[in-house]
Amino acid sequence: MIPRRKALVKSRKRIARRTRPRSKGGRRFTHATRDPEKLTWVRKGWCALADGRFLTKHGCWMNGSNPESHHEPPLSRGGSDERIVPLCFWHHDERHRLGKRDFERLYRVDLEALAVDTEARWRAAQAGAGR
Repeated sequence: MIPRRKALVKSRKRIARRTRPRSKGGRRFTHATRDPEKLTWVRKGWCALADGRFLTKHGCWMNGSNPESHHEPPLSRGGSDERIVPLCFWHHDERHRLGKRDFERLYRVDLEALAVDTEARWRAAQAGAGR
């Protein structure tokens, strides 16, 4: 016969709880400025690595049309819509897989310079629209 164990007595000590502080209901990245009009404008253009014709420089899918907006630096690292590089979905995915340094070395581009160029083209488009 197996002897019975004594029942455990409940402790009256408080247990330290390590809980995450509750969110105050705000956005996670409040520093990132969003401009939906600019994002729409970027998505109507071409991949920054395509030359805009049927023959593309770096083999963009769908001829580089309908690009995604890649933030350089990413939003999670303090980026905003002021630093956008239009990339087709293939190049956008590849940029995140390879990392910035390897991506720039592979395609011989400077993402910071492309972001500045995109911002300049956006400002010129806004000035031309009569805003």
